[in-house]
Amino acid sequence: MNKLFDIKRTKMIDEAAFMHKPSTFGRMLWPFLLVVILTSMASGLIIGIATTIYSMIVYTRTGAMDEMTAIMQNDGYHGVMSYLELNPIEAPWWLGYIGLFSSAVVIFGAIFYCVKIEKRSIFSMGIRKKGVALELLWGFLIGAIFVGIVFCVFHFSGAITFVRHQDARIIRPSIIFYFLGFLVQAFADELLYRGYFLTSLARDIRPVFAALLGALVFSLFNFYTIFSFLNSFLFAFLLNIYVLKRGSIWGSMALRFTWNFGYAVILGGAGLSAAMFVPKYNANFFTGFGDFESGLLFTILLVCAIMIVLLLKTNKNERSCVEIEYFN
Repeated sequence: MNKLFDIKRTKMIDEAAFMHKPSTFGRMLWPFLLVVILTSMASGLIIGIATTIYSMIVYTRTGAMDEMTAIMQNDGYHGVMSYLELNPIEAPWWLGYIGLFSSAVVIFGAIFYCVKIEKRSIFSMGIRKKGVALELLWGFLIGAIFVGIVFCVFHFSGAITFVRHQDARIIRPSIIFYFLGFLVQAFADELLYRGYFLTSLARDIRPVFAALLGALVFSLFNFYTIFSFLNSFLFAFLLNIYVLKRGSIWGSMALRFTWNFGYAVILGGAGLSAAMFVPKYNANFFTGFGDFESGLLFTILLVCAIMIVLLLKTNKNERSCVEIEYFN
């Protein structure tokens, strides 16, 4: 069992530790939270500006702007808010794409902090040169297998019935945009949580503990129910150990993208109108209540996947040549 969790140090971690003084978890956490908050605010600002511009155009074209102006003069701000509640604008179809593509802010934020503030190389964030194509291929393949297993287990067990969407075309403009958007989102999340935070943790503590702590922080940002918290933790831990085993983020990025895209666009887990399937739930704690990512069955599948990844050997080309003596 000890050998199973004995994850070897890689060159990625060595480069992140270069010219770095040992630090406590708290000192590493606060800068990370600051990057998360600032990039989230910037991303939200982009979405907010796009929504405001769209609303102004709609209100102007429909004459609602003149009505609100008159209401503002008579009833003030509260009158306008009451009017907006009674006359809401349906969110435009393209707003979801902007939400995905706005994740690019996270990419720039994580790289700026690591390269400009911590003076780390871009390679210390898992953006390795060697074997990029192979790592991406393995990530896509593993992700596709996982999506297929989830579909088969849930569908043939009777937990969920996946009904084909009315528009059954595989290639549609909406799906192409979602493909590119989820690709940006996956790269942003992997760069932030694994390329930046995981490697920062693994500089000073054992890689397996870094994987656990990184997964815990990630799951706290996805805390809706007990099962969603648990499954977020397990999924993040799965990606963490995969990155630590492979020594780069390319494989985890491809795996993360394939799952996100498969879950939302293929299996219809996010309720997108462009999804290929519409899931019909036999809702309970085992299957999840309207979200199979938060069910016990998904927990079991994640545990099995983690055990398989733990059996993988660390990439020989990325193994560290430095012997580190940990005291924690």
